[in-house]
Amino acid sequence: MGSALLALVGCMVIGFCTGNTLRDVRTKRSSQCYGDLGCFSNDYPFNNTDGALPLSPSDIRPGFLLYSERSIPTAPHRLVRNDRHNLWTSGFESSIPTKIIIHGFTQNGNVPWAHDMMSELIRKERMNVIIVDWGSGSGFPYTQAVANTRVVAAEVAAMITYLNTAAGTTSQQYHLIGHSLGAHVCGYVGETIRGLGRITGLDPAEPNFKDTPPEVRLDANDANFVDVIHTDGSEYDTISGYGMKNPSGDIDFYPNGGRNQPGCTHETWTNVVSHLNLGPQGVGQMLACSHDRSIYLFIESINGRSCTMKGYPCENFQNFVIGQCFSCGNQPCPSLGYHADRFRARGKFYLATTDSPPYCGHHYQVTVQFGPTMSTDYGVLRLRILGTTGLSETFVLQSSNPQTGTDNGFQQNQVRKIMFVSSTYLGNILNVQAQFEEHSSILNYFWTGSVSLANIKVTDGKTDIRYLFCLGETVLTSGQPMVGFNHAVHTTECSGQ
Repeated sequence: MGSALLALVGCMVIGFCTGNTLRDVRTKRSSQCYGDLGCFSNDYPFNNTDGALPLSPSDIRPGFLLYSERSIPTAPHRLVRNDRHNLWTSGFESSIPTKIIIHGFTQNGNVPWAHDMMSELIRKERMNVIIVDWGSGSGFPYTQAVANTRVVAAEVAAMITYLNTAAGTTSQQYHLIGHSLGAHVCGYVGETIRGLGRITGLDPAEPNFKDTPPEVRLDANDANFVDVIHTDGSEYDTISGYGMKNPSGDIDFYPNGGRNQPGCTHETWTNVVSHLNLGPQGVGQMLACSHDRSIYLFIESINGRSCTMKGYPCENFQNFVIGQCFSCGNQPCPSLGYHADRFRARGKFYLATTDSPPYCGHHYQVTVQFGPTMSTDYGVLRLRILGTTGLSETFVLQSSNPQTGTDNGFQQNQVRKIMFVSSTYLGNILNVQAQFEEHSSILNYFWTGSVSLANIKVTDGKTDIRYLFCLGETVLTSGQPMVGFNHAVHTTECSGQ
């Protein structure tokens, strides 16, 4: 199968067909006006649509589906702009917060995740929840949907303006939550209505928005507070990388590095072909797994039944994984999702999650100091932690240097750190277990390698409590069973070190 055909198959399956894949063959014009919504041009900087202009509101037919405690589980009330009787009978309450949920490409207002999110929000506290349905304008080709986001945003902005006037709400009361293209719709709304309370961008779409000016995409100036969750920030290649990797908010969370989420099948053409028996919907779900993970992380965070998804500031995810970033200084670490606005922290934050619901995991930093007299050896150090509530999964330290890619081995007095996430909270730490396995070489025929451990320190990311295990110079010989160490001490150093 030729590369062009593969690209066409991929974009038709998942829907992210850029202008280089599917082109709108209709006659191009440079601008289009739609009454009180204003005029829309495809001149710079809005030249990211391959010449497509937004369709008319009568073609897109955006709907505003209002949910509240009064409407659950009955059908929502469809809000109509400039219809006072419609508003009076809607159940809309002007004195409480309003959340507006906006879907992305090829979806509509009935998409299950939007209703799951709405239900969790209403369960959380008293609020109005509006789901924006722009399904008639979110379909193929992708570049047309990109263009349509501006008209959808103009309709949302007009509805907020109307509610501010007719119901007495303020822009500060509104929190917009958008996924993929919906995130950029939120950004356009914020360009029109200054002073929105908050925008949450769930993996904002990258195709046709990468490297565009701020007024074309979601950015930190579009609301009083903008938080973004990045989950599919690989380089876009038709079958992956649908989300932006560059920061686009006041605070940007990068769970699992912001790409290739655990539990998602790696997006390759081989996997696409092997999953064709699932049909377009099944293949689409596979390819959008990482992109959609941002949605489910946010939904899980609303009522936080499992734990808090705490983020840590770090230069990159690699440094985070090896335990170099496990502190937020003199302020609390922010939590991803619904409660992100409770924190003063700003910038890029990393965290790890599990591979299946509940995704929230418990972070631990483990610091290993090797003994003062051991010889350098190469291999893997396997570790487990036992707490009052259970035993962790096994995690490993490699003798290679993950920052340089070289294998300098485990060396005397060397200090190595690693971060791992446990699906369960371990409680008070009682025991640390370790096992060494030397890398195979011809020298193994003559002697068995070993390492010695001076101490192991475990830091609980939830409580910041540190457990120090002083081991003297305990030798671990390659191939021996896992050894356990008890009796953590409550000092900052082991005596004699």
